[in-house]
Amino acid sequence: MINEYLFVSDEYRSDVEKLKFDGVKIEINDIEKADIRIARFIVEGRGEDSARKLSDVHDKVTEFGPKVLTCESSQYFNKTLFPLVNDFECKLRKLIYLADAVSDKNSNNIGELEKKDFGKIFDLLFIDEGFIEKLKARVTASKGSKYEGKSRYTKSEILKFLNDTAENTLWDKIFDKDDVPTLKKRFRDIQTYRNDVMHAHNIGKKTFGEIRYLFKKVNGEIDKAIGKRINYARKEDTSTNVSKAICTALQRLTDVGEAIRSEFADLHSVFDPIAERLSSGYAERLREAAEMFDNPELKALRREYDWQNRINEELLTPEYIEALKQSSEFEEYLRQQRLEIPKGPQEALKTEQPGALEDLKEKIKEM
Repeated sequence: MINEYLFVSDEYRSDVEKLKFDGVKIEINDIEKADIRIARFIVEGRGEDSARKLSDVHDKVTEFGPKVLTCESSQYFNKTLFPLVNDFECKLRKLIYLADAVSDKNSNNIGELEKKDFGKIFDLLFIDEGFIEKLKARVTASKGSKYEGKSRYTKSEILKFLNDTAENTLWDKIFDKDDVPTLKKRFRDIQTYRNDVMHAHNIGKKTFGEIRYLFKKVNGEIDKAIGKRINYARKEDTSTNVSKAICTALQRLTDVGEAIRSEFADLHSVFDPIAERLSSGYAERLREAAEMFDNPELKALRREYDWQNRINEELLTPEYIEALKQSSEFEEYLRQQRLEIPKGPQEALKTEQPGALEDLKEKIKEM
């Protein structure tokens, strides 16, 4: 079993050569034409003991900042964990499908659930969109809401609000409290570990042990919950509502996704004509100006397009400043941000800076 690391300088060469690990052979090969070197750490065998030895090597060598070329210790851990994670996903879907079918054998929910990836399934089960909307309304104290004028608050006030606001997840609606309690308590850890395994992230021996223990435990709990569904052990007075709850949650998830896409489309309809009116160079600078003028809507667009560079002195050429002055569309867009924005996902983008246009004009005059 081999772990390989690429070093692009000799800064840590002596440190690496001094490393000693029981049962580990070390080789350092120089690639002279490229002025780089590859350090190989080799152990006999292909089993868990070998992987654990190389995991210790990996933890120490990565302290020197090399590029990881090959990490067969992590590959072993990933291959060992994959069946457990795969079983978990299959069992979880089986549990949900059975709960739905027991509630309503004619339900169409299973077909819709099959279209959802693992991330969407977890959002569906454990995230209460209604709770999130209530929290956003309280924190932003948006215009027209019952919290308007209460946008300044203490930590204790927000904590009280959280304690007084019910969170009704789909999981709590369709399963009993004793169903898969570890998944309910640690779903975020399980989601993270699942992604680490499925995407072949480097995993050390400690994390390997944690993941193996957790998924074995959860899989066993899911098996028990599946047995309950097969034996109709769930209380009948609540089981009839399971299928309706799943259907409602699926529709809400779809509505949220469509609303977000619609809001971005609205932003594009305003911003794209400006980009087209200006040359490509000026358009890029206008996008970067979103950071300087701290306009939330433009900043949201900047993130979507992954615009990385903040505006600086060199970019503010006289031609660019003149383009800004002459851009009536840009001024109208900023002016519109002082008006009330309709409720919905756009609420999260709402600006609280009514002087954005005036600030922009002042900054331009100063240049």
